[in-house]
Amino acid sequence: MNCNICLKALKKTDGPPFHKVCIKRLFPGLKGSPRLPIKESEFGVEARKVLRSKRFSISGVQQKIGLVIIDGQLELAAEGSSYIAKPTPRDYPRLTEVEHLTMELCRLHDPSVAACGLVPYRTGVANCYVTRRYDRDVTNGDKRHQEDLQGAMGIVNTDEDAKYGLSYQACLDFLMQHFGPRPAQHLLHRLILMYYLGNSDFHLKNISIFPHEGGELTPIYDAINTDVYDLPDFLALDLFADDREYDHLYGYPLGYDFLVLCTEVGLEYEAALSFIEALVGKHDKARKLIEHSMLPKKTKSLFAETLDRRLRALTTIDPAKTYRTE
Repeated sequence: MNCNICLKALKKTDGPPFHKVCIKRLFPGLKGSPRLPIKESEFGVEARKVLRSKRFSISGVQQKIGLVIIDGQLELAAEGSSYIAKPTPRDYPRLTEVEHLTMELCRLHDPSVAACGLVPYRTGVANCYVTRRYDRDVTNGDKRHQEDLQGAMGIVNTDEDAKYGLSYQACLDFLMQHFGPRPAQHLLHRLILMYYLGNSDFHLKNISIFPHEGGELTPIYDAINTDVYDLPDFLALDLFADDREYDHLYGYPLGYDFLVLCTEVGLEYEAALSFIEALVGKHDKARKLIEHSMLPKKTKSLFAETLDRRLRALTTIDPAKTYRTE
């Protein structure tokens, strides 16, 4: 039995599925073990109530609802929430567990990842994905100003596709021009990480910065291995600004392409290469984390296969030497 937050083994298997230290880290001020104040069947009704309050929206396939700790217990919050809870949509089974695992895998490679875990409903054995809001001080609710790149780069939200309206190269150029190489290098590494983890939904609204803090990237807060659901795209945005085709015969991004992008925007080639090498170095640890997850065996296998395929692609630095026609 493993912890619902860190996914590491529990010493006792007859109690709540949490390490006490993990509860304290994710839910400071909570008394006892976390549990949602509603049943799984009630989530949609409560989410619609919050939607009418115009504080949260139901976007895409995932409903969302706010939570706050009051008198040591998790309670629903239409405003001033410290946490966001997301259930599993009917069309994407086990999405809560897939998102949680993807976030924990991010934590292996990125120093800034939002705290999150799987929390049971008031009754039953099903879990809901809960993440702590990085833009709120959990102790007093003070907001920390952040902005997604769609807004920061002036892309008008005319329709749902607006968040796909630029390339990753344009994003890196923007950060370089306004904030310098540090956040740009971090974004490049994060892009490589999202590709490795099979996340094809890393669009402009899922990339945010603290504009008054040197353009520092916000913690990763929305990362899902979409590849396990057989979604078609490798990346949410075009890699390059000029819509060029890959100049190799693979038909999908390689480590070579990310390094070409790195060079073209003026970032550190060796740093990007070292990041790819770090993925190789921690690949076995990533596979073990998949095995420790709450996913069924078949989904674990699909998840691991994604990482294996993407790592082979990322370690292809010279496609002319490695391409095979068979």
